[in-house]
Amino acid sequence: MYKVNGIRFLGCTFQNIATITPPATKGMGINAFDARFTVDELCLSSIYPCTSVISSTFKNLNYGVYLQCSNAADANARICNAVFDNNFRGVFLRSANNSVITHNSFNVDANVLEMAPVPFEHKAYGLYMESSTGFTVENNSFETSQNSWYGIVVHNLGKGNNRLYRNQFNGFLISTLSMGINGSTPVNQPFKPTGLLFKCNEFFKSGLTDIGISSGDVAYYQGLCSNDTRTPAGNRFLTSGVPPLGNIFTNNNVSTFTYYNHHPNPETTPSLYTGVKILTNICFATPFEQNNSCPLTTVAPPSQLIADINAYNIFLQTRISLLQNGDKENMLKAIHTNQAPGQVKNLLLSATPYLSDRVLLASINQKPTPLPHGILKEIIIPNSPVTDTVYNALLQRNPALPQGTMNNIQQVQTGE
Repeated sequence: MYKVNGIRFLGCTFQNIATITPPATKGMGINAFDARFTVDELCLSSIYPCTSVISSTFKNLNYGVYLQCSNAADANARICNAVFDNNFRGVFLRSANNSVITHNSFNVDANVLEMAPVPFEHKAYGLYMESSTGFTVENNSFETSQNSWYGIVVHNLGKGNNRLYRNQFNGFLISTLSMGINGSTPVNQPFKPTGLLFKCNEFFKSGLTDIGISSGDVAYYQGLCSNDTRTPAGNRFLTSGVPPLGNIFTNNNVSTFTYYNHHPNPETTPSLYTGVKILTNICFATPFEQNNSCPLTTVAPPSQLIADINAYNIFLQTRISLLQNGDKENMLKAIHTNQAPGQVKNLLLSATPYLSDRVLLASINQKPTPLPHGILKEIIIPNSPVTDTVYNALLQRNPALPQGTMNNIQQVQTGE
């Protein structure tokens, strides 16, 4: 495509079905110059959220998408909810500002095999961006079973603020690679250093390192410490099987930067290779909480919304069932008919910790022969914290509970 604007590829398949080995002969799915276009899934239903979709697919190609521009402001790509399967290289973007790459899955093919050192043009990757800024790269999954080199490569993005956010990586030699000028430092921009931020990504397995910076700069501040759990870097690393070059590696010619990680979660604390140009700062007052520390900022695809709604419905029905089990008439009957204390206890504990106030109040006050204080304590404590109504009933019980029993119960009246 040459200098087109607004083309949309929805639910399209780009595939090479020939049994060709050299990647260079496998062709491209989309080859564009100075173009603006969209790749996304196609909705097959007439309702929202969509109940049936077809993803756009790129399979067995040299490049899935290849876009380069003569003027970075004139063209870009929006690629969402697509599947890149067994391509030598998934997406290549050069001088394509404000591109959007979200909710895609990249399964990367093997590198071109030859004697070391392997030139860059023979190394496989999922996404490559050069001389591009203002992009959104979020919620993508990158994996390979072929020991491919890179998940994401960024090269000379400039000094603008950019970030790689909430992406997942598994199986690459170097999961993310930064080359060239991708930021500024306090030396050349003393009042407000800017640049590329690695934020909230998850690294499952890397052959050499998870985050590699081979030259130049990235953002001097990789996160910050504050009372807001969203400000530290929030990347997560495997706590066992650390890559040979550590979780973050820099060459000697890289500008020093500072990495801020949550505490005390060990997954967010990187292991560093000796001599790397990184300063670390642990945010002791900021624990890591996945949904709060790394919130979703882009709209999930309809298929994901459906899956989330269905999963929540299952979760909700399970919780409703548990609550209903804690308020059954047979429990009240066992209490009111003065069944043996051990039988009442076993029946009520079978629905713990979801006993209703109605059942708990009955166990406190309505059994003709009151439950022994030790058995009542064994019922109340695993269902704590209790409501004020239940707690007041315990305080006013006749016969009164021993002070030691009330102290034990009072100690577990915390939480929401």
